[in-house]
Amino acid sequence: MRQIGRGENSGRTLKESNIVISLEELGQWRGQPREFALDVSRLSKSVTDIAVLVQTVGQGAILGAAAQPIR
Repeated sequence: MRQIGRGENSGRTLKESNIVISLEELGQWRGQPREFALDVSRLSKSVTDIAVLVQTVGQGAILGAAAQPIR
């Protein structure tokens, strides 16, 4: 639970879930099959799941997404 200090939910207490704690670019995809690697041993022990997004350049559309538990 977290007390919200400002914004449209100011003063409310909300339950947090699926919190993004970091972002890492794995590489660029050019439409062909490709593998990307992530060394999960570098992640904090508090990380239980990862999500992978395939996104167009910049703040563009999400073309694909997947999630995977790692612990």
